[in-house]
Amino acid sequence: MLLTMATRHRLGLRALTAALLLAGCGGQASGAAGASPHPSPTASVSSASLLTYAARGTDLGAGWTDTPSTSGTDLTVDNEAHPCHRPYPSDALRVVKNGVTIVNASDPSKVADDIVYYRDHGAEQALNEIRGVLDSCTAYQQVNSEGATISVDVHKSAASSSSLGDDRVAMDRRATLGGRSIYSVVFFIRVGNYVTAIFTISGDPAEAGRLAGLAAAASTIRLKSAPAS
Repeated sequence: MLLTMATRHRLGLRALTAALLLAGCGGQASGAAGASPHPSPTASVSSASLLTYAARGTDLGAGWTDTPSTSGTDLTVDNEAHPCHRPYPSDALRVVKNGVTIVNASDPSKVADDIVYYRDHGAEQALNEIRGVLDSCTAYQQVNSEGATISVDVHKSAASSSSLGDDRVAMDRRATLGGRSIYSVVFFIRVGNYVTAIFTISGDPAEAGRLAGLAAAASTIRLKSAPAS
């Protein structure tokens, strides 16, 4: 009986974690999805070069390691993975993207950083669209792969007023399934034509915020040296 309960507990946390990771900033598509155009990268900006500007495990302290995210370069989008399931028209203006996942064997929290390079002022448009979603939606539901309904509360964070980058939007989110909650903090920071999306998940909201702040600051500093085009 104890084994069964422990297994269900782990599965519940995994379901919450997977849902939050997918919904961080428009996760990779699975199922009903639309492919965004894939313009040719510029000579100085490629998906590989974006990893140069991503947050790293060493930015978070001892024990944290980073690896390229699975399908990190995939521009396909599933609108159902966006917060409140709202579409972002700016997704069609993305040129290249890439990202990393950062973990620590002694800490159950996780950090992800996705960096996108946009054309035609798409970076500014993306942040305005995200800001608009958070101004009009505070709660929604998501169904995981096992058919369970996850309740998600989301709201704009005071960290949106920080001085990071040229523009930024931050949000706090809590996902609940079967009485268990997982917290996430997300930073969307624009530096020129780039947007770095820092996403953290943790059982502790304070830890989620701390990790997000460290990763966001590190990625933003690196992006200041990125080519404009």
